[in-house]
Amino acid sequence: MRRLLFGFIALAFVAILWETLAALQMYNPAVLPPPSASIIAFSVWVESGTFLTDLGSSLARYSVGYALGAVVGLITGALTGRNQTLAEMVVPLLHFVRAIPLIALLPLVLLLFGIDDSGKIALIAWAAFFPVWLAVF
Repeated sequence: MRRLLFGFIALAFVAILWETLAALQMYNPAVLPPPSASIIAFSVWVESGTFLTDLGSSLARYSVGYALGAVVGLITGALTGRNQTLAEMVVPLLHFVRAIPLIALLPLVLLLFGIDDSGKIALIAWAAFFPVWLAVF
C-alpha cells in the first residue's frame, strides 16, 4: 500500500511539474502538450461520440490479429513439437526471424499491406505468433 501511495505521489509530482513548465513556457507546448490539454482533448473525444466507435475498431483489429497469430502459432508449435525433422528445418529460421524488432518490420508491412487495417492486423498477428509458438513448442 505504501509503494502504491508513493507511486501516485511521484506521478502527481511529475504531472504538476510538467504543467508548471508548460505554463511558464519553458518548452514548446506544441511539441509536448501539458496534461491538462490531453485531458481536455480526451473529454472532447468522448463527448463527440466517436470514442466508442474508435475503441470498437481497435478491439476488433486486436482480436482478429491476436486470433490469427495464436492459431498459426498453435499449429506451428504443434507441428514443430511433434515432428523432429520439421523442427530441425524450421526452428532455427523462426528463432532468427523472432529477433527482428517489430518496428523494423513496419516499412515492409506498409509496402505489402498499405496503411489500412490489414497491415495493423498483420503486425498484431506477428507479435502474437511467437509467444504462442514458443509456449506450444
